[in-house]
Amino acid sequence: MKSLLKAWLPIAVTATILIGFVYAALQQTIRLSYNWPQVDIVNDASYQLTHGMTVDALLKKYSLTTPIDTTGSAFLNVYSEDGRAMGGDGYLDGQLATPPVGYLQNSDSSPSYHAQTWAPQPDVRIAAVAQRVAIGNQTLFLVAGRNLNNPEQLTSYLLLVSGLIWAGTIMISLFFAALSLPRTRERARKAWRGIGKTRV
Repeated sequence: MKSLLKAWLPIAVTATILIGFVYAALQQTIRLSYNWPQVDIVNDASYQLTHGMTVDALLKKYSLTTPIDTTGSAFLNVYSEDGRAMGGDGYLDGQLATPPVGYLQNSDSSPSYHAQTWAPQPDVRIAAVAQRVAIGNQTLFLVAGRNLNNPEQLTSYLLLVSGLIWAGTIMISLFFAALSLPRTRERARKAWRGIGKTRV
């Protein structure tokens, strides 16, 4: 038993680490990639505001009601310097969703942005991108986001697949580690010889 563990344990540890790294890398890739097109939305909106478009004209482009707790569509909301919702299409429970003021104040000025997971409710998670825009002596905050339900389902599926691959790798490596032991190899040879004699 000790010989088997000595032969198999390094393989099992290596496989576990490698599969764990692959899962973590893919999970982060899925999550970070979901910040788009929010980044494009806030960049386009800030560009339009700083090149002559009024806030009212911008908000007319985002006048539909997008329930952020049930749909994966991207939304854009505009907030005043004190965090008051001025308009947009991202709604929660029939009202414009409003993130914490601290999140808005930590956002970067255009063209930079601040990406963060925003949880307005325990069962609602939003991939949110915030950007600070200065128009004259007025400061506005743009927040674009979309529900994380779809990527989280994909991450759960990835975790299941990774777990199955890990379990299969562990079982196969244990089998071959057992075959590598001298005593096991000798038993296997005798078994094959016995099969050969039986066939003859």
